[in-house]
Amino acid sequence: MSEHFLPFRRQDLVAACLAELEAGQAEDFRRGCALLQQVFHHEFHQRLEALKDAFAPLDPNADTRPLPGAPARERAAAVADLWRHLGALLERANYDRVSGDELNRALTSQSLFEVRLHTQLDDFAELHLFARGRRTRPVTLRRWFGLRRRTITVEYYERAVIALRFQDQAWFEQPGRAKRVLPFQPGAISLKLFENVPAADLEMLFPNTEVRMRPIDHATLWVPALLGGIGVALKAGLPLLAVGALIWSRMQHDGGWRPLETAEKAALGIAAGAAVTIGMFAVRQYGRFKNKKIEFMKALTESLYFKNLDNNAGVFHRLLDEAEEEEVKEAVLGWCFLVRHGPATQAQLDAAIEGWFRTRCGAAVDFEVDDALAKLARLGLAQEVDGRWQALGFAPGVERLRQVWQELAG
Repeated sequence: MSEHFLPFRRQDLVAACLAELEAGQAEDFRRGCALLQQVFHHEFHQRLEALKDAFAPLDPNADTRPLPGAPARERAAAVADLWRHLGALLERANYDRVSGDELNRALTSQSLFEVRLHTQLDDFAELHLFARGRRTRPVTLRRWFGLRRRTITVEYYERAVIALRFQDQAWFEQPGRAKRVLPFQPGAISLKLFENVPAADLEMLFPNTEVRMRPIDHATLWVPALLGGIGVALKAGLPLLAVGALIWSRMQHDGGWRPLETAEKAALGIAAGAAVTIGMFAVRQYGRFKNKKIEFMKALTESLYFKNLDNNAGVFHRLLDEAEEEEVKEAVLGWCFLVRHGPATQAQLDAAIEGWFRTRCGAAVDFEVDDALAKLARLGLAQEVDGRWQALGFAPGVERLRQVWQELAG
């Protein structure tokens, strides 16, 4: 499955391009790549500052406080700015928005955890879900207590970002809603970045997800309990009833009551022991039920622990680094191919780069040629003439990038 994300390190792609250049071009290209990285790093630093300003009044983990008398920013405006800046950043990092249909399929698909995950989407006032790097891999599932194994192909995302805003406190206090301890702060913003998330288990990322047992889980738990309960009832319940009936009849004497004899007291003790046995069996089965749910929740928690890469403000820094890498890779490849192969139309350049990825890298990608050309044109490294794009050579391109850097630094 092809996508805009380029699944190779910037330095590796630069090295691959250098290996195909003549010796006289290689050094200038290397310098140009370094300058490109510096220019984009400066631009993304400005994006970072804008994101930090937007998130500051919303950050649930902030360790700073506003100065006394400083004007408070309107929360709605801060939230709108945050989503705008975050959406632009995710686009630059080649993330795609997860559609409503994909999310609905995840909510209705069988979980790989062999449990039923349930989430209430109406707990969220706003929900944004992005992902990139959709891949497949084989997963071995165990059945019948590990005696049977089955290998299936699973689709998963290499990266997934969830950004949401919870409903306000009044929402969770509405009449008719089940009262529960909320694992989150009503009205708060939450940003999380995960890796290797199965496409069928996207709901596991939501902070209000609950683990519920499937019908098969209830059956494997309660059917043996029912059969065992019948055995206990036959063994202890019937003698209990018989002894109770006997003592009841013996205690009645000429319309009144008479004291129990020693043998009857012993029988009553046996009956009480039978009642305790039944009660202990019931408690044990309920404990098994609770332990099974805890076991499922533990499996989900452990999985999320190892898949979680960053939270809240930390997500910005990681996404900015990824976006910067993607921008530099696109510009480097577009510039290298235009210089090396000569002027080309947008379609020709796109086909050449995607073909190079297939033959040289063994990967199918959907190269964003229009975005790459727009960056080169903005930096003065390429221009379109009569429908064909042509680029500055590496040596003059280095001089042009130095000029751009001096303008930015000055």
